[in-house]
Amino acid sequence: ELAEQLGVSRTVVRDAVRVLVAKGLLEARPGSGTVVCGPSARSVVQSMALFLSCGSHRVTAENLVEIRRVLEVAMAGLAAERRTSEDLAQMRHAVSKHLKAIDAGDLDQCAGADWSFHVALARATHNELFPLLLESIADILIEVRRTAQQVPGRPRLALRYHRTILRQVKAANVEEARQAMHSHLREL
Repeated sequence: ELAEQLGVSRTVVRDAVRVLVAKGLLEARPGSGTVVCGPSARSVVQSMALFLSCGSHRVTAENLVEIRRVLEVAMAGLAAERRTSEDLAQMRHAVSKHLKAIDAGDLDQCAGADWSFHVALARATHNELFPLLLESIADILIEVRRTAQQVPGRPRLALRYHRTILRQVKAANVEEARQAMHSHLREL
């Protein structure tokens, strides 16, 4: 029916259904057909990332900094309120990876460890939307980090800010954690 309605071959419809099943938007149920699924968190992130990378509009550095200030300053405060010992361990692990990458002079690893810290902080809010929102701009943020890591002294400066944020989150100092993140993002 779809092939006929859309004026395409059945092969085209089958391929489209396979792609939509792979993206989690359709579910093929043997014996009962194909049904539309609600979007998953992963499909929302993929859609936002695709939207941002499609090039039909420009995401400026200023746009990115504004979004990060709104999201990440709030995340730091919430993480200070809600973090668990496991959350703190994840943040410490990211800081440790960052230091090892700096010592090894591996800028790609620095960028990855930097990103890991921010993701761990987002998860420490225990609000599933923060990691999703952060992940939707991940590709852009990782590219920005790779560029920033090439500026002499920048990896160590970022690490110093991460340690300060971690200290404030660990101490449950909400306002100080927010301020530490604000100071970190002001350096961008």
